[in-house]
Amino acid sequence: FGLGSDIGARLSYRHDINDVWRVGLTAERLMRSTPLRALKNGITANGGGGYVRWRQSERRSWQADLSNGWFSDGNRRQEYTLSGQERLFSSPSLTLDFTPSIDLGSNSKQAVPYNNPRNYVAVLPAVTLDHLLYRHYQTEWHQEVKAGVGRYWQKGESAGVITTLGYGQRVRWNDVLD
Repeated sequence: FGLGSDIGARLSYRHDINDVWRVGLTAERLMRSTPLRALKNGITANGGGGYVRWRQSERRSWQADLSNGWFSDGNRRQEYTLSGQERLFSSPSLTLDFTPSIDLGSNSKQAVPYNNPRNYVAVLPAVTLDHLLYRHYQTEWHQEVKAGVGRYWQKGESAGVITTLGYGQRVRWNDVLD
């Protein structure tokens, strides 16, 4: 990030215990979620984490994540997330899902040149609309819109509103490339 060229790496592993439960692990060198202001000030981070996912069907799933980040300035960041997906509406070409998430986090070091709250909580309910544009056997083309409004609390600060808004397209070829 403007300070030379370092090579990062990310390893991930997942295991489907059965049709309902999945567990996964990740490890990163030069973590991709490192704040840009930290990188601008020459601070890098490595990290790791894991998750457990329960998926009843394509209509309902919930996932719990835990991640840790170790910054080169001595800060240690811990983050916990609970996210879900509940189907609200389904038709052959449209699906509407409620996708809530609750995030909790903490940092061990303060007074650093990047956003680093001691403790925080974020609650973000959202909806996701998926529209199937084209299908031919196993090949599909989708467009997706996501929108949500929630609340953010940070220790020592007043609460604030957070939002998410996204649009994307996805192509799947024969269940091989996505």
